[in-house]
Amino acid sequence: MFKLITAIIFFPGVLLSNELVCQSNKDRNGHLSFSFTSEGLSLNSCETKQQICNFVEFKHLENHTFETSGSFIFNGSRSETLIFDGAFERLIVKTDYALSRSGDRLKSKNIQTQFVCQITNSI
Repeated sequence: MFKLITAIIFFPGVLLSNELVCQSNKDRNGHLSFSFTSEGLSLNSCETKQQICNFVEFKHLENHTFETSGSFIFNGSRSETLIFDGAFERLIVKTDYALSRSGDRLKSKNIQTQFVCQITNSI
């Protein structure tokens, strides 16, 4: 399976699709659902307990790292970085700028959340 996902990401001519569902231990009812296709990474659905979930463009940076075109799951972020482990079983989403629940600006290198992922559908 790992080879299939790697082929999809690094060889965009491949016309296959994989769905990846990620959940946080801190939000058991929430999820992030992605598709890897010949066009890259796209968001299928998203639910979080903070009710922040924006559909954004994902730019492939290197290896298993993507950057968003704007605020994805952190309120008010300018962009977020998604870092998948080599087997796509873990995901870290991080940013260095966001807004708190009260609307105050937060700036830190440690604004992040972690997810456990599972491939649910391969075509």
